Amino acid sequence: MLKRAYLSITRRKSKSILLFIILFVVANLIITTIAIKNATNESTEFAKNSIGSEVTLSVDMQGLRQNFKGSTSTTSQAMEVPKISKASVLNIAESKYISGYSYGFTSYADVVDLEAVESEMEKMGEMSIEDVPSFKENFGDGGSRGQMPNMGDMKFDMNDIRDNLVSGDVTLNATNSFSSLSEVKSGTMELVSGESTAIDKDNTVIISYDFAELNELKVGSKIKLVNTETEENVELEVVGIYENSESNTGMRNMLMNSANTMYVNLTTGEQFMTKEEYNEGDYGISSCIYYLNDPEDYEAFVAEAETKVNLTENNLKLSIDESTYKRMVGSIESIGNFADIILIVVVIASVLLVTLIINSQTKERNYEMGVLLSLGEKKSKIVGQIAVELIIVATIAFLISTLTGGLISGIIGDNLSVSQENLREEQQMVGRGGMKNSMQQAESIEIDVSVGVVECLILFGVGYLIVLFAMIFPAINIFRYDPKTILTRRD
Repeated sequence: MLKRAYLSITRRKSKSILLFIILFVVANLIITTIAIKNATNESTEFAKNSIGSEVTLSVDMQGLRQNFKGSTSTTSQAMEVPKISKASVLNIAESKYISGYSYGFTSYADVVDLEAVESEMEKMGEMSIEDVPSFKENFGDGGSRGQMPNMGDMKFDMNDIRDNLVSGDVTLNATNSFSSLSEVKSGTMELVSGESTAIDKDNTVIISYDFAELNELKVGSKIKLVNTETEENVELEVVGIYENSESNTGMRNMLMNSANTMYVNLTTGEQFMTKEEYNEGDYGISSCIYYLNDPEDYEAFVAEAETKVNLTENNLKLSIDESTYKRMVGSIESIGNFADIILIVVVIASVLLVTLIINSQTKERNYEMGVLLSLGEKKSKIVGQIAVELIIVATIAFLISTLTGGLISGIIGDNLSVSQENLREEQQMVGRGGMKNSMQQAESIEIDVSVGVVECLILFGVGYLIVLFAMIFPAINIFRYDPKTILTRRD
């Protein structure tokens, strides 16, 4: 049977070459679509893990406003914004759906024997009303509102105004995990000296490079801060110095320069709270993020959190940044879905095409089969011979396609990478400050379309299935053959 199959392939060269070309093209389409599908699945999974896993606990301002508007109270009162209590944060953190969490709060302190970096208002110093740009635009030199009114020698000190608006010389951001801060994860803030884990020790602090340079401080230096309410001194050891690439410009530095922001652990930060703020340890939290084990667990996590802390009653909400994820992987998923459609179409078309070719070839070989059957050859062996011929040609086509398919996949992968680069540029153009971490994660997503062992195994599996299904109809016809009828009907 094997010898006859070999002789049949070599003697019918044109038929064998035609079948080889068809199977070769089919194999290239299959291995390329499989490679694209696997690559998009990996990219989507990476996007889910890097972006869709962060769930933020915050005050539900929309629900709070609706409840306030619907209040039947006749007395005029301001809307009270609830605080996120530490107890609520820790209760939710017991969930089995999360791998970790970060939270913190903000407090203020005054410095002792040190200088704070000047804010924009401090740089203005003493000003007269005529020095205000908007005032000059409206009144100066016959501006849009006519002649400048006579304000006399009215002057004001911007330092005095600022002192009435800020709570201290420096801002203290207390956190349970410095490395989990959004600025650190996005890469806009990084340590230039020291270790981030060093602030896990009490009475330690991480300061900015500008503040350290102004006061000639380094890692290991001691600084004293004063609780603005109790006026108690607290000595801290500098264990890290950071630089923030987005901290020294804009309105952010108008009242207090962001270079005066320091980072401490929770226990250290608690020392700068008032007794009322501390609330016997159950103080308010300004920020909280939970990290899911799997983004698919989001709904289950929220449902579980509702049983631990009545989110609705406390006007709290857990939210995930689904919009960024959808923008990131929307095009990737569409490519994967298109690859699925192409694969299904190729497989169905291949089965039909190969079936027609094999069926046509068996009809051309009717006399050969009639002779073999009349000599006592079993029909199953004749079917097996045709199947072996098809498998030999298919195997050669599949082996060569693993090489050419890799080249084709590489070219397609380069084009997809260009498309993803354009997508990232669009994301960055519409990005807001709160989304910078997500934008940075988007930059690391690439579609690596390559042919590996897995893709090759899938190709051979799918390819041999096509051969198997293509043999069904011709085999049925062969089993229906009658050698006497075939020989007597020969033209």
